[in-house]
Amino acid sequence: MLPARSRSRSLQSRCFGLHSLLDMKTTESKFNSPRLLTLLLLLPSLFLGLVGCKDNARLADHDVRAREVQSITAYGKVLDKDASPVDVAYVFLKAVLDDYEAGGDLEKREAAFNTQLGVFATEKIKQNVSHKNFNEQQQLEAYYSVVRRFAPVVGHYRESFKGDYETLTGRMYAREYGQGSGSPRAVVLVNLDHPDPKKRPGGNVVARLDLVRERGFWRIWWVSFSNTTRDWKEEVSRRSSKAGGPIRSAPQKDPHPASTKAEPGSSE
Repeated sequence: MLPARSRSRSLQSRCFGLHSLLDMKTTESKFNSPRLLTLLLLLPSLFLGLVGCKDNARLADHDVRAREVQSITAYGKVLDKDASPVDVAYVFLKAVLDDYEAGGDLEKREAAFNTQLGVFATEKIKQNVSHKNFNEQQQLEAYYSVVRRFAPVVGHYRESFKGDYETLTGRMYAREYGQGSGSPRAVVLVNLDHPDPKKRPGGNVVARLDLVRERGFWRIWWVSFSNTTRDWKEEVSRRSSKAGGPIRSAPQKDPHPASTKAEPGSSE
């Protein structure tokens, strides 16, 4: 396997090819109709590729890696096959907090990120982000590029991650579903406060962590924000009222559609 820096150079050379292709296509003074149609069809893919080039350059000094799903111990919690989705969510958010608080200490940041890798559903994520023609190295790079972004998705609200287990998990609502289908899943909603409520009144959000059972362990496969509420307690109360009683703890359908984008103003 090539070292991370060498792999990054390979990625950057591929990026140069994308830039060259885009320049060549857009500077021709005359287009025949089939060529123009082809260019228009290719533009979305080219745009995504160019955005990816910047990310690959940022990853050049990191050890591109994944962790096999197995039992880990962190922040006083043992994430074995008996650990709950809430336990996994707690360890993830604590590791994100440590990632940011490490500042310029790369060793501490990498250690915090290594803990984050330990709570991810590695194979599920690889399956989601990989193209069928990817080789093993390309699959690893695609996986790493995605999971490296999970911390920044929620990191703006990291002040909410402080406190002990009871305090942080008190912000959470967990729900399991799909048990009867043989593909157990869970969603953990987390109420997060805006770091500057005076500057952004009503700027609180609800983070959404999606989990699956991988090798018998609950592990996170996606991190996003709920697009239906800014307080899960209000939504749970509303749904309980409509149902005429408490919500079942394990519905068969996922009732919380997710947004894959961060809330406006959520990046630093």
